[in-house]
Amino acid sequence: MTITVNGKNWIAQKLGIDNCFVSSGISWTYYAIDGNTLDETGGTAQLVARLALSTTDKIVLTSSPYGTYRYNDLKSGNGGQDVTLTDSIGIRSEDGDPSSESQYCYDAGTPPPPSTGITANGKNWIAHKLGIDNCFVPSGISWTYYAIDGNTLDETGGTAQLVARLALSTTDKVVLTSPPYGTYRYNDLKAGNDGYDVTLIDSISIKAEDGDPSSESQFCYDAGTPPPPTVPIKIFKEAENYIEIKQPMVVKENANASNGKYIINLFNDPITGTEQPCAGYARYRINIPSSSTYKIIGRMKAGYVQDRPFTWHDSFYAQIDNKAIIDWHGDSSGTWNWSNIFDSIYLEAGIHELTIYCREAEACFDVMLITDDLEYVPTSNDIAPPGSIPDDAEDIGPYEFLPPPEGLPTIYLFLGDLEMSQDGIDWHFKMDHVNVTNTSTHPIYIAFRVKLFKGNIGACPTYGEVFDGLDRTATAKTKRIIQLDPDEVAELDLDFYQPLTIQGIHTVCLYVHGAWTSDDLEYEIKHIGG
Repeated sequence: MTITVNGKNWIAQKLGIDNCFVSSGISWTYYAIDGNTLDETGGTAQLVARLALSTTDKIVLTSSPYGTYRYNDLKSGNGGQDVTLTDSIGIRSEDGDPSSESQYCYDAGTPPPPSTGITANGKNWIAHKLGIDNCFVPSGISWTYYAIDGNTLDETGGTAQLVARLALSTTDKVVLTSPPYGTYRYNDLKAGNDGYDVTLIDSISIKAEDGDPSSESQFCYDAGTPPPPTVPIKIFKEAENYIEIKQPMVVKENANASNGKYIINLFNDPITGTEQPCAGYARYRINIPSSSTYKIIGRMKAGYVQDRPFTWHDSFYAQIDNKAIIDWHGDSSGTWNWSNIFDSIYLEAGIHELTIYCREAEACFDVMLITDDLEYVPTSNDIAPPGSIPDDAEDIGPYEFLPPPEGLPTIYLFLGDLEMSQDGIDWHFKMDHVNVTNTSTHPIYIAFRVKLFKGNIGACPTYGEVFDGLDRTATAKTKRIIQLDPDEVAELDLDFYQPLTIQGIHTVCLYVHGAWTSDDLEYEIKHIGG
């Protein structure tokens, strides 16, 4: 379990009741990054599991202890260490249910999980990025403050004021207009501080070490150790190096395009000459090396439809992962030009998908640049000569085929919203709102099975069932196998076709069969009738 003592205290205090882990009694609304929401009830372990899902945007607690939390809040409360779905199982074992089980409670006799303050790395980062000559200073820096409501303010001051500005909840970003220059958001400050929060109070400690008055000490970054990395990240992605493309987006060649190739959203079908609907896209996979704020810039060229020569078409739609789709506009000069797809977007380290969708016919795009240097402006040096970069699809090499993972798949099953009923037409047995999460590190295949035992016996015997059957599709009545990716959560409505002779009170026992491959699961469940 990777949850620290401070992490457990934070969870008990923020996601428990009366500072204790609980098995139930909390209500919340789950917000997914794709915009979907779900009202749920449960306990501390379910809350942690929800926050640890990669599909989660935030959780809003609608009952005591109330509050709004995202994964980064959970991670920060855990001292900057990741919290996984597996960790929620450890919390489940300490929530006092059943009563014979221990219940973890935050020790009110010790201080609550504190703001860690500014770490040694954090002080070095601040001196290097927000100081002068790698030192805290009381004055001499100019910047423009951008509020999240769109207002701006030109200011001058020192390191402490800059930190205070970044720590404000109303701040979008700060752009330094004098040395040391740079554009920073709160997430940059937090990342420089080893992932720990920095508060307005912390800025006071910086003021105490900025050398003003002269009798006061001045903190300077130790130049005897390597400075925080300053080499900007630059990731280029050629338009033709997609992982998936759909017409009317097609690749064409042009000597003035980067690597000699670009993508165009064709207006007319090249064979029939008829106008095509705008249903195309090109999808790209990008490996982000470190969590930070990035700018994504694209090189595009406006085109025009033949019968409308004075109407330039200069835009596409763009989307990162499951975030909102945005417009991407270039200029209407009819020549290649760079324009921002995303002015700034915070991306966690790891694999992300960027999709460019068609918007206007005959618009072209050539290459994209992802960089953490938010002030960078591409030059002609960023254009690759024709044929210098191989297409991803042609990059053929050796591949090592691996066996399925060892051990058994693991899942997290949540039945807090379960509804059992019978269909009003053919009276088949229904179990709706069954929530299951793949807690394995690999994709899995699962199937659900129900056994019915006559009477309310309060247990699931090993024999004596009056019905044993698999979940089946409601139309074809074929057995249903469900595939889940790692961390994927699914809410399922199960159907079981029990004989109509089964009537009266019965004990329902639910089983989950799982395997790494569909063939293995098919073999495991082939003997089950129902």
